[in-house]
Amino acid sequence: MPAQPTDVAAVLADPTRFAIYERLVQSRPRSFTVQEVAEAFSLHPNVARTHLARLEEIGLVESVLEKSGRGGRPGKRYSASDEAVTLQFPRREWLTLARLLVETVERLGPDALQAAEEAAHREGVRLGRRLQGQAAPPPGGASVNGWADGARDERLVSALSEVASVQQAWRRQDGSIGLRFATCVFRELLADHGPSVCAIHRAMLRGVLEGAVGPIELHQQSSMGNGQATCDYVVIPAAR
Repeated sequence: MPAQPTDVAAVLADPTRFAIYERLVQSRPRSFTVQEVAEAFSLHPNVARTHLARLEEIGLVESVLEKSGRGGRPGKRYSASDEAVTLQFPRREWLTLARLLVETVERLGPDALQAAEEAAHREGVRLGRRLQGQAAPPPGGASVNGWADGARDERLVSALSEVASVQQAWRRQDGSIGLRFATCVFRELLADHGPSVCAIHRAMLRGVLEGAVGPIELHQQSSMGNGQATCDYVVIPAAR
């Protein structure tokens, strides 16, 4: 049963607890021990355990027992659950509307899907261009078509965070950009409409990137829509 908005609001009102939950979501599918959370946030293990227990009580976090191999009681490893968190008053049924629209696109056939992809791409470009001036400048290094050399690109992450949950963004040896998403913002629709949802979302991601940093090629390497743990992409900036 989904957590009640009042419960979610009460649990996430604590800044430290919210930060722990945010870290777990961004790190999916990785799980953490109490000790790892305690060290990451400079907490006593008992305090970290209390925060994790509160998050688990309302279904935002899941835990599994793990034997240490050294005897004694098994320890717990915690990870973010699939439960979506929404706080809206009055309640909105965006998910129902999204499901109806995707079902309609699928019923109308390939032309409708192409139109949906084009609309998603246009919206992505609009978002990317709007965010381009707001994103923090890349932290030093040479620039290639708006891309900063280094492990992360603040402009790229700032833009993509509007439409996806970016777990990692890094520059590959060949100059392309690797992207990893561990949480799908449309996860609830994947089981029944995976191919269509992924195609539409992919078009929006490409639009955001093109709007923020210019022409690119976007190649998907893995997909949660196919049952894989993450969605991985390679982004190739167009040659200047």
